[in-house]
Amino acid sequence: SALSSRIIAQAAVLTSPLVLVDRQLLQARYEYYSTFGQVYYPVKANHHTAVIQALSSFGSGFEVDSITHLKALRAAGIEGNRLLFSLPLRARGSIETAIELGVTRIVVDSIEEVVNVPRFNGEIEILIRISLSDLLDLSAPEYYKWGANVADVLSIRQYALDAGCRVIGLSFYLSQELYNNMTFSR
Repeated sequence: SALSSRIIAQAAVLTSPLVLVDRQLLQARYEYYSTFGQVYYPVKANHHTAVIQALSSFGSGFEVDSITHLKALRAAGIEGNRLLFSLPLRARGSIETAIELGVTRIVVDSIEEVVNVPRFNGEIEILIRISLSDLLDLSAPEYYKWGANVADVLSIRQYALDAGCRVIGLSFYLSQELYNNMTFSR
């Protein structure tokens, strides 16, 4: 098309990478995935303002794994109840900072992380990140980056409930290594 030719011609003179986002395609993908439940777009995938604004207008939630992205989303007017804070290996105080910034959903990997949440008296919803290494019988070190062992999930859940937190489900991290079919060749 004429538009495609113009874009290609303009991109040819650029000295840096160019990313084009098709808002209609983005909306179609959002609508498809939202048929399965609430969508939490991973902000680290592309935090460009136009992408965030488009997804926000569709009703998307946002999965945030840094305080920097969290502050940017809040500054852009995204409500805290649309954010899912899932930063693994958190610095001390990051859960408190996220909550102070309005986050109401947090992913935890351990009892130690839950310890930082109870003083907020049930206002915070918790998801427990489960390690796929146990579920998929993967032994390589890259699969142990995030998530609780299957054997620990129930004790983390019980600790969180006893502390007055609301446990609303499970989460998991799909490592890029899972897309390599050689991972499953044994």
